[in-house]
Amino acid sequence: MIQSISFIGAGHVATHFAKAFFAAGIQIDSIVNRRLATARSLAAQVNAVATTSYNKLNKHSDLYIIAVPDDVITDVISQLSNQLDTSAQVIHTSGATSIKLINTHFSNAGVLWPPQSLSKQKDIAFNTVPVCYGATETKMNQALHQLIIKVTPHVQEVSDQQKLALHLAAVFANNFTNHMYSIAYDLCLQHNLDFKLLYPIIIESSQKIIGEQPHLMQTGPAIRDDQSTIKKHLGLLKSHKEYRALYTSISNSIQQYKSNS
Repeated sequence: MIQSISFIGAGHVATHFAKAFFAAGIQIDSIVNRRLATARSLAAQVNAVATTSYNKLNKHSDLYIIAVPDDVITDVISQLSNQLDTSAQVIHTSGATSIKLINTHFSNAGVLWPPQSLSKQKDIAFNTVPVCYGATETKMNQALHQLIIKVTPHVQEVSDQQKLALHLAAVFANNFTNHMYSIAYDLCLQHNLDFKLLYPIIIESSQKIIGEQPHLMQTGPAIRDDQSTIKKHLGLLKSHKEYRALYTSISNSIQQYKSNS
């Protein structure tokens, strides 16, 4: 059973996890972060000790959560290996990084990854957030499941490959979609239109796919093969080569998806 946790990192993911676990009665021992002020800010909210030094990390926590950018996970694992026994339970919160990276130093390696955009500035109801988990050892896997269901009922055990695939899917569903919003915003701005005019269609489009197969909800000129409208749109984009290429590529993809369905 996991009753105490130390965090390495004090960013968005660490903040939400630490606050959720603390509220569920889990003891938060240490917050290690390269910026002491940031560590202290989170530590103050979860009654933990803030530090920038791995030497001052609590060595008796039941679990160590690495919640840092992917490109520094390897360095953090190396630092931890100098402080903790190889049997320590160590996990990361990355969607794209394998738990095998941790397993090179620690026998009990795992992951807790929420397929959700998290921001320290915005409080969320954590019990609505899905969390994927997995571990190299059966006992630890069970412990992670017992831990996470204390803060959310939406849990899913995944393999490394499944997690990576879900991360990729999230990039399409969230990151790429947001980029489309950015382009729509620019087009509105260039033609003296208020982007807020698109709020209703954005909300409606996101809501109507809940419980449905998204491709069955597809609308627009591409799915109708409305070449007249497509040509007009491309004409409007004649001074935006990147947008034209993107419009054409996505329209072709929609039509190809339809023909394969």
